[in-house]
Amino acid sequence: MSSRIHNFVDLVRHLLSFSGWRAAVLVTLMVLAALSEGLGLLLLVPLLAFVGLAPAETYDSALMEAMTSAANRFDVSLSLELVLATFVLLVVMRQLIVYLSARLSADTRVNYVAAVRKEFFASIGATSCRYLNGQRLTQLGQVLLMDCWRIGEAALNVIRILSSVILMLANIAVAVILSPLLALIVLGSISLLTLLLSNRLREVQAQGRKVSQIHNNIYRVVENYMDNLRVAKMAGVVERIQDEFGSTMDNLSVELSGFVRETESMKMTLQLLGAFTVAVALLVAVRVFGASGPELLLLIFIAARFIPRISILNQNAHSLLHDLPAFGHALDVLRDCQAHRDLRLGPGPPPIATSSIGVRGITVVTDDGSNKVLLDDVTLNIKVREMVAIEGPSGAGKSTLADVLSGLLQPDRGDILIDGEPLGEDRTVNWRLCVGYVAQAAVLLQDTVRHNLNWVLPRPASRKEIEGALNCAEISHVTAELPYGLATIIDRREGTLSGGERQRLAIARELLRRPQLLILDEATNALDVDNEARVLDNIRKFYPEMTVLVIAHRPTAIAKADRVIRMADGRATDSALRARMSA
Repeated sequence: MSSRIHNFVDLVRHLLSFSGWRAAVLVTLMVLAALSEGLGLLLLVPLLAFVGLAPAETYDSALMEAMTSAANRFDVSLSLELVLATFVLLVVMRQLIVYLSARLSADTRVNYVAAVRKEFFASIGATSCRYLNGQRLTQLGQVLLMDCWRIGEAALNVIRILSSVILMLANIAVAVILSPLLALIVLGSISLLTLLLSNRLREVQAQGRKVSQIHNNIYRVVENYMDNLRVAKMAGVVERIQDEFGSTMDNLSVELSGFVRETESMKMTLQLLGAFTVAVALLVAVRVFGASGPELLLLIFIAARFIPRISILNQNAHSLLHDLPAFGHALDVLRDCQAHRDLRLGPGPPPIATSSIGVRGITVVTDDGSNKVLLDDVTLNIKVREMVAIEGPSGAGKSTLADVLSGLLQPDRGDILIDGEPLGEDRTVNWRLCVGYVAQAAVLLQDTVRHNLNWVLPRPASRKEIEGALNCAEISHVTAELPYGLATIIDRREGTLSGGERQRLAIARELLRRPQLLILDEATNALDVDNEARVLDNIRKFYPEMTVLVIAHRPTAIAKADRVIRMADGRATDSALRARMSA
């Protein structure tokens, strides 16, 4: 119960913080709609009297006297024409208010979902790279693509519940004005029925949690399938993955069908018991209390409207509880991201290395509870304009060291050094702007070649700059042969370009940034030996001011370096001049 209440309160607060003035306008419209409906119901009493459906004593009732007095204040007489005109006016006003309220509710829901997605999308960029491993990125993807829609449904149900409550309060107020005792008996009975059936709400929330888990599985299966489609086809296991996806979708269908059955069962039960309760209460009112006249007819009318509204309120509460776990999951993910904030851009310009770039006493330990040492007291010094190669077996810590040098990964101990001085956290993000990084799996955008080159730049590169970078990366002849040249749209994964061509385009993109330090993390392993050698030679020739760190296994790439550092078990065990290696 406590988690349910906390999630509900958090959702309302979050919705209000986004809605702002919209919330005040929406509540005002709901109140006006309720008031117009209440006044319309009260006008039915004189209307029934004027058309002869009420006994003579109705004209002497307190309600008729109050209406007559109100009419006299405006120097008009209470007549059938006035009552009908007022009634029609109230109906028109109410429909206009309901229309505006429905539009504002829909706009609030759509804009709220967009705002939540923007908030989570922004949280990715503001979260430490060390915290954002593959599993957590999958969770964020699930929130952005799946949970946010359910959060929007939950927000809409909050609005619907508020609207239903306000309208029911208006009906209750009219009923109390007509007959306080009878209204309390009828409404109290219906409310008691609702409370008796509320114990099934836990089942609905449990179903909502299961749906969140199934959505997570769907996202995982689809992501795995898309990333490994080629492997699946080669291994002949496409049908097996499709069966897994089908089974997951079947589980989702079962849970959603169960929720619909539960909701409809509750709706039917509440309406049947409500009708029975109202019938008994009205029978008691007539036989015991001697109720009669238009007030009784109006009470019957109100009770008939009250039952479906209670049912709708109950249905909205079910839907809210069903979608509330999605908000709880999303909020947990968001709070985890906020608890692992990335460093912020510091004051002043980026640091400029004039003599050396390095690290001192760097130690990095995993955060997954295994306490595996990724880097163990590593000290490294790279001269500016030097090309240094790092080699070693997989898992030796090469990429981890590259992440530390780039400022993306904050070590547990040790410092990044610029010209022998510790960089400090206040300048780490500034230093990132000075580092270019190309990974083995070159990540490109599904967009034009030109946009892939320009999106990392503060301003679009000139034609001459683009040609220079493409020539240096030995990719200009490939882009020239594309159907639309630089305007050709390429795929995120291999398709338009091969693996080696994608690597070279990514290298050209980073060269356009002209970073102080360029890190090539197995970024040429998909190239043939000749192209790899030419690309590295071109970088030294056309960008002589650039310091280059090459992580490689191939002897041809390592041979191009001025210095070679070997890593094993998280330690930089040896550093040798290229001349010594080639001797």
